[in-house]
Amino acid sequence: MHKLSGHLVSAVAFFPHGRHIVSGSWDNCLWIWDVKMGKQVGEPLTGHEDCITTVAVSPNGKKIASGSRDMTVRIWNVETGEPDVPFHGQTDSIQSVAFSPDGKCVASGSNDSTTWIRDLWTGKQMGKPLQAHEDLVMTVSCSLDGHHIASGSADFTIQLFDSQTGVPKRTFLGHEDVVRSVVFSPDGKRLASGSWDNTVRVWDHLMAIG
Repeated sequence: MHKLSGHLVSAVAFFPHGRHIVSGSWDNCLWIWDVKMGKQVGEPLTGHEDCITTVAVSPNGKKIASGSRDMTVRIWNVETGEPDVPFHGQTDSIQSVAFSPDGKCVASGSNDSTTWIRDLWTGKQMGKPLQAHEDLVMTVSCSLDGHHIASGSADFTIQLFDSQTGVPKRTFLGHEDVVRSVVFSPDGKRLASGSWDNTVRVWDHLMAIG
């Protein structure tokens, strides 16, 4: 076991190859770590103007997405450490980011109750914001087939959207507190969710598809 220390960590994500992880911090920086050596790789990635709340690594390991209390999503080039132009538009803190399986898009959930999908290369919003929640969007996840996006909220619900049209497909009810994490199963047949109500629930999301 390696203890990787250096900043107050608020989010972590593995690279696909498993040799590195990226951490986001309250110091507004991203750090990349060598897992085996337990050492920082390169210089911190700087650009956010407030605490980093969430990080994700693209499927090919070449890009990092980060969300912050500064209300922006930033995409970073792993090889150069340089950020692309920040993605603006959501009007409150970004709580969660997730890449599409093909790595061409990034979804972000915000305290403004919306989920946005943006083209990774142009930064342009794809379609209208996904709006079905009545409170903060705490977590987002993309299905491996790219067809659906799930979001969990402080309104205690999970919403399933068609990623191409933005149309809500189903609302999952049952949690009794904030839904803090959602993830699709590898075969895409189920959703798992974690909540502040001290439960993990597993849902058959295919029931939502008509």
